[in-house]
Amino acid sequence: EVFPLVAACAAAVVVGAGRAQRIGRARGSSAVAMRAEAVRCPAVVQQPPLLVAAAVVGEKTKSAKVQEPASRVLQRLFLEGPKVDRKTFSINCWYESPDISTSQRDKVHDYFQTRPTRNIDRVCDGKQKAGCTWTQLDGRRGASFIRMDQDGKVTFIREIMEPAAAFKFKKNNLATMKPVTSLLVGLDGLQSTIEGWLGSKDTARRESPKPKFGLEKPKTRRASDVVVYLWEEAMYAEDRPVDRILAEFSDELVYEDLTYVDEVWPRNKEALEMYEKENRENMPKDMRFVLDDVTDGEKAACAMWHTEFGGSRSPRGITFYGVDAKGQVDYGRVVYDLSF
Repeated sequence: EVFPLVAACAAAVVVGAGRAQRIGRARGSSAVAMRAEAVRCPAVVQQPPLLVAAAVVGEKTKSAKVQEPASRVLQRLFLEGPKVDRKTFSINCWYESPDISTSQRDKVHDYFQTRPTRNIDRVCDGKQKAGCTWTQLDGRRGASFIRMDQDGKVTFIREIMEPAAAFKFKKNNLATMKPVTSLLVGLDGLQSTIEGWLGSKDTARRESPKPKFGLEKPKTRRASDVVVYLWEEAMYAEDRPVDRILAEFSDELVYEDLTYVDEVWPRNKEALEMYEKENRENMPKDMRFVLDDVTDGEKAACAMWHTEFGGSRSPRGITFYGVDAKGQVDYGRVVYDLSF
């Protein structure tokens, strides 16, 4: 690519010389005028073409920066804690959790001065987005999700911690909450009736969700592609959705749903199958789980999501997935807060 640069610079020299001659004639070929023109166009008149080309290439090389992967930035956030550099965050960085939501660099940085100490258990290998699982010093566990901007600054953070032991479920949570969800279904039905009378019924919101592309399997065995397939295809498959989900999991797995007591977590495919079937049996017809974003990891990926039901977009959650050498999920952690 040097030759086009040389040609361009040579053309610039010719043009510059022509301009200088015209100015010289117009001003009586004044030497002072010629020097003034040279000062106004220093890159053209005073430097040989090859030097100009070298300067341009050098400038590009000097300004190019290797962006730190999101996974490393995430680890640094946890390791440095209150000592993290303010410039790690973008000017309009957004932080959200069930306990606090805040925006702007200074406010997010200020929060990290008092944020509880948390140690990473697992982290995905994302470059632009990353997620991790962690344990606080008091033993409570959770998950985090971060997103970077084009300048390598943290622009978004979501963190969710497991509920206190007293508020954890011992059996299917949707079955336990059925009295509440049934009431919401009734209210939603009333709203639908009123919308029908007013001619403003939102039919799109009440349609059953369908697979996004109708894929039979993930595009690749990368963790990020497996997660997208689970959330946008297998979950809403019209034919054998549970079987499609189970096909993406390893026989040796642990699925930590932190809203339950540890003893009832699925630890094999049979238990995971029961977990999925119970959820579907007790899930209201109009409830949807929507994937908001997913990290770009190869060996692990983190999903950020929310639930839509009864006109609400809550709860919001995070699910971390690890995959084995075959690209099958062998570890999962899901965490959400019903108030978030």
